[in-house]
Amino acid sequence: MTDHEVSGPPPVEAIEAQDASRSKGPRPDGGREVQVPQEARALSMLASVDYCDAFRADIDSGHVLTAEQLARTMLEDPPMLVRAVFKTAWRIMGLRLDSSQPGRSLVGWELRRNEPDTALMAARSPLGFDAEILTMREEKAILVAVFVRLENRLARTIWAGIGPAHKRTARYLLGFGRVAAMRASERSRS
Repeated sequence: MTDHEVSGPPPVEAIEAQDASRSKGPRPDGGREVQVPQEARALSMLASVDYCDAFRADIDSGHVLTAEQLARTMLEDPPMLVRAVFKTAWRIMGLRLDSSQPGRSLVGWELRRNEPDTALMAARSPLGFDAEILTMREEKAILVAVFVRLENRLARTIWAGIGPAHKRTARYLLGFGRVAAMRASERSRS
């Protein structure tokens, strides 16, 4: 490593390759990027949205898991190195996460909305970020949308560096929700 390089968590692609070599069960096949549906946009509680995206993963049958259970699976079940990637990004963004209220937070994000079909998580940063992650159950799909408010130049600069990795990580994490939903559906039919 030279004096200019910064050591951090490995890129998601390296983790996916390592994870694939060890995996015995179904692989998380991430979703595809889609336009943010109007019904998802309407659920955002941010005063304004400077960045948003959405990803959808199809499942074979109806849902057994709630939106919160799907969100938990996507954020708590991936390999430790993957969790390190997104937690590092959250630290870089300066997000204030608080896990002290079980049932009212999910991996430190405030759970603002928790209904069977929707879970809306939110976090703030003194660096100029407001962020939300929305998980929605659709008839035969899972949708995850991200809404970000960038209040200043510093926030916009940080997001410009994180954005490309965010999209890869979001698709990868959505795959864990898809696998969990399919397994739960199979168990309910047995």
